[in-house]
Amino acid sequence: MNKIVVFGGAGFIASHLADKLDKMNYEVILYDKEESPYCQGNQKMVVGDILDDNLVKKALENANYVYHFAGIADIEQSTHMPLETIRVNVLGTAHILEACVKAKVHRFIFASSMYVYSELGSFYRVSKQACEKLIEEYSRQFDLKYTILRLGSVYGPRANYFNPIKKIIDQLRENKKVICNRHPDDVREYIHVLDMAEECINILDKRYENQHIIINGSQPLTMDKLLQMLREIIGNNAEIEYVPNEAPSHYQISPYAFRPKTAIKIIPTHFHDLGQGLLDLFYLENETV
Repeated sequence: MNKIVVFGGAGFIASHLADKLDKMNYEVILYDKEESPYCQGNQKMVVGDILDDNLVKKALENANYVYHFAGIADIEQSTHMPLETIRVNVLGTAHILEACVKAKVHRFIFASSMYVYSELGSFYRVSKQACEKLIEEYSRQFDLKYTILRLGSVYGPRANYFNPIKKIIDQLRENKKVICNRHPDDVREYIHVLDMAEECINILDKRYENQHIIINGSQPLTMDKLLQMLREIIGNNAEIEYVPNEAPSHYQISPYAFRPKTAIKIIPTHFHDLGQGLLDLFYLENETV
């Protein structure tokens, strides 16, 4: 049985990924700084810091694959915490890479971001760019096989507090007014978290070894259209106020301003319909997912 360690395993995408891996009979180890409320089946939990060398090395004993989703992912938080973002995201990644080399894992899979193409995204973006270069260098120096995943805009159950769709739904559920910190014509290709998790497993195929992969949705939508859709689904004709940040940290239509390595884009063959996924998210959020 292949052993897979998922760093940040208590998080939004990673917890769904772990569930799917568990159902496929992988030995799944969740590693996170807090106990995962989603740990289930045969999954095992390791609570600890990714900067703890000894604990990371122990977790990676006999590991075949490593998924790295851990770190600071909130762009606004990273703006105010540059040193902590660099310490956790960049140095933490280096610690895991060191342990992967020593453990001779078959492949290291890193959750990067579409923001690596941008000049926006604050220190979050900078940290992802730095991590990609670290991974590439570890591969050159130590023949560590890798796959870098540049992830798009994800929505669905278990979303983080800063997830845009979750924030909007929470406001629509509780208020008669929505404060949106984006432009109405911001465009994103939203992808359901279960589709994202599925594609994160599909890249274990050998052809994705040492590749940079974009995983994104196939349903582009402006923020204004998304809000209209949510209001209709929920039946709340709430007032919408757009209050974009004075110093924008999010791209508006396209992140493509920075030029890293060219990536292969994957769009799921079968995917959740955006409207149905949003409907399920609103009505089923309080149920066990």
